[in-house]
Amino acid sequence: MIEYKLLGIDDSARFPVLGSMFIAGILIPLSKIDLLKKIKVKDSKLCTKNQILEKGPKLMRNFRYKVLEVPAKQISNYNINDLEAKAFYDIYSVLHDEKTVIYADNFDYSREKFLERMKKLGFEFDNDKWVISHDCDKNYMACSAASIIAKYHHNQHIEQLHKTYGDIGNLNPGNPKTLNFIKNNLDNLPEIVRIKYITVQRLYQEIK
Repeated sequence: MIEYKLLGIDDSARFPVLGSMFIAGILIPLSKIDLLKKIKVKDSKLCTKNQILEKGPKLMRNFRYKVLEVPAKQISNYNINDLEAKAFYDIYSVLHDEKTVIYADNFDYSREKFLERMKKLGFEFDNDKWVISHDCDKNYMACSAASIIAKYHHNQHIEQLHKTYGDIGNLNPGNPKTLNFIKNNLDNLPEIVRIKYITVQRLYQEIK
């Protein structure tokens, strides 16, 4: 007998101007829902860095999961919503079965736009089994768990970039250290820069 399961899917680092974006999926059998409560799962945006460091490995030890990294170079060359749609579908394809309900944090304008994009890209699935909303990571524990895993991997990514490039800030467009790193490398931007982002284009204009 196949057990009913919940599949949460969420992203981390969609908005930073440097580095990769991470998409995570986690499969939760209904019989293990209480473990999510024991770990005190909540939206990663409501967690401290230390809480992410604690909760992320616990989730990854106890549940099936998958994480996909979308490098800055891909984000610079393709539509980010299309890239994210593909990552969501790839995770769904690996982790779901006929007894799975999917909770996906919506990166698009609406549920309808999300489904339209999936159809345009040729991805087919049972729409009725997908719960798609902008607050999915806040309202559904499976999606909250996915957000924690995605954020855990992004935090590890930031640490690795700091080892490679020095203190380049938190990678967000409003961070002075991040902006200075971009300004100092405008003549030869490394691949970790999302060159299509408006922040980078504005810096180009300032230099001109």
